[in-house]
Amino acid sequence: MLISYTAAAAQASPATLSFPTQPRSTLSAPQTVTLTNRGLAPLVVTGLTFAGANPEDYLITSDGCLGPIAAGASCTVGVSFAPQHQGSSAATLRIASSDPNSPASVTVSGTGGQLPQGPAGATGATGATGPQGPAGKIELVVCRKATKTVNTHGHKHKVNVQKCTTRLVSGTVKFTVGSDHIGATVSRAGVIYATGLAVPTGTGVWQLMVTHQIHRLRPGHYTLSLATRHGQRRIQERIQITIT
Repeated sequence: MLISYTAAAAQASPATLSFPTQPRSTLSAPQTVTLTNRGLAPLVVTGLTFAGANPEDYLITSDGCLGPIAAGASCTVGVSFAPQHQGSSAATLRIASSDPNSPASVTVSGTGGQLPQGPAGATGATGATGPQGPAGKIELVVCRKATKTVNTHGHKHKVNVQKCTTRLVSGTVKFTVGSDHIGATVSRAGVIYATGLAVPTGTGVWQLMVTHQIHRLRPGHYTLSLATRHGQRRIQERIQITIT
């Protein structure tokens, strides 16, 4: 008796993404990775993560691979570069899936440049100091623990949830951040809405300072992804939040 097995086979292209020099702390235009199912069974993507030397410099800005991918079909993922420091940057996009040889990988690289500089004034670099500009604004997301009652198969029970509010803050804003800062990403349905820095303030309260807003944060359900690094180990945590 002959038993044959069919399996999914993920192929990512191109194998490398190279971003041009991008000013530090700014977001590049996205580049596209195409994932093709070269196998005979449907392919299911289970995770998109960055690893390597500078994973915090890259983010997924669009995900078209949320459902099963039929044999011979393709989907696309958008990747952007947001360098945190000046100089060269490199990482690897890992695409976990139902392919037995998972994950597929794509090498990503770029160079972080200086922040944009305005032209010199009419009197040159040694001219008089101009007036102070107006205070900028940042968006602050504050999350607090709450409980709600849910009904599962006719049984009511309480679960812990995170409820968040957003507001624009102007003037001087001070945060105390340790050496192991927490990078944060707010996403929904595989689409990145904002990235920033999360600061725990104790008693179950989180403050997220949004530094890159891609889409407006409207009321609704989101996923808050937190990434910390302990030595060579990168730890990720995902929390379901509700913005009101």
